[in-house]
Amino acid sequence: MSESALQLAYDRIEELELKLESANERINRMESFINRFLDPEDLGYAVNNYVRDDAREALGRERVESGGRKDKP
Repeated sequence: MSESALQLAYDRIEELELKLESANERINRMESFINRFLDPEDLGYAVNNYVRDDAREALGRERVESGGRKDKP
């Protein structure tokens, strides 16, 4: 592999690492916001059980307070 091709590859890797870091930061901010719906001292009691279960589902957890999504009023 030529030196210029190798440099292009390194530059591309660096660019992708920056994008990945940015995406991870956004995911962390979203998870933090979603977790607020499960905190009774924050937004937990301001929303109903369906919203809290949607928040759990968004975080990859099981619904515990309401039935499935089809049971929503």
